[in-house]
Formats: sequence, C-alpha cells, structure tokens
Amino acid sequence: MYRIVFLDGPLKGQRLVVREPRVTVGSAGDADLRLLGRDVVSRHAEIVDQEGRIMIRRLEAGALLRVGAVAVGEQPVICRSGDVVALGRTRFRIEAAREERLRAPRHRAGTSARLAGAVVAAVLAAETAYLHFAARLSRRVADGAAREEPAGDGVRRQRPESSATDTAAPCGDAVGPVGTNPPSGAAAQ
Repeated sequence: MYRIVFLDGPLKGQRLVVREPRVTVGSAGDADLRLLGRDVVSRHAEIVDQEGRIMIRRLEAGALLRVGAVAVGEQPVICRSGDVVALGRTRFRIEAAREERLRAPRHRAGTSARLAGAVVAAVLAAETAYLHFAARLSRRVADGAAREEPAGDGVRRQRPESSATDTAAPCGDAVGPVGTNPPSGAAAQ
C-alpha cells in the first residue's frame, strides 16, 4: 500500500491511497489511474507494489516518464517514499504508507509501556502505604494502646482503659459498668 499525492494539474493537492499490487496509468478508459492531458498516452505507465517495494515502468514507447531526474524506460525503476514522478507535465509524489503504519504501533507501545509503568508505581505505592499502616497498627496492638471501637458515627475512637466501675460478670451475664447489669433472674424490661 502506498499513496500518490498530486503536485500539479487538475488533481493538485489530492491524495490517492493505492492498495492494488499493480496499477496502470494513462488516458485510456480502462486505465486504473486515468489522467487526461495532451502529453499522457493511453497506456503510459505501470506502477507495481511488490511487497512494499514500489516500481514504475513505461508501457508505451514515446511516453515521457521520469522519477526525479531519471528517465524511465521499459525496465522498471524503484521508487522511494518522497520520489516525484513526472508523466508528461503531470507530477505526483509517491509516499510509502507502510512506514507510517509501522511507526504508529511503536508509539502506542511506548504509551502503553509508560501507562503500565504508572500503574505498577501506583500499586507499589498503595502496597507500601498498606504495609506501613499494618506495621504501625501491629505495634500499637502489641503495646496494648490500640483498643479502638467504632462509635455510632462510624469514627474509630480509643476506648478508655479499664476503670473501677467495670466489674467481672459471671458467665452468661452481660458485662458493663456497675449498675447496668440486670439482676440474675430479673426479666428484661
């Protein structure tokens, strides 16, 4: 696949993407690329894309055909991306579309690699923060200072140390400050 960019004439500025492996250029009605002009013959030239290698050759004797400064005859001439082809007074530039396609995935791969690196960095940062939190919490628990209970509002507050008002209750009885335990055998109200 390649592109033809017309540099002058009635098609000036237009771009044509060529996907066919073989294209005939001329003024004939059956030409794949029909160009009109006094200096364009019916079967002027043939452009061949042979696995990414673009070649052009003259089809009719007397047809004026040049690639850059090189006159083209019946033997094909290899065109490189950026070469200007002249068919009589009509000029166009050959651009290899494959080069752009090959560059694009490398750019996306670079972006994907950067994105993957950022994700890995974020995961590592979160894991490090979690490990620091867990280590701090385990130290507090080991020291006995972290007796936290959730309050009714969802905020964790430190529970006060045991006081003289707490009593040990026999098995099965509720534990709470003195005076809040129901007497044994009393019905709950």
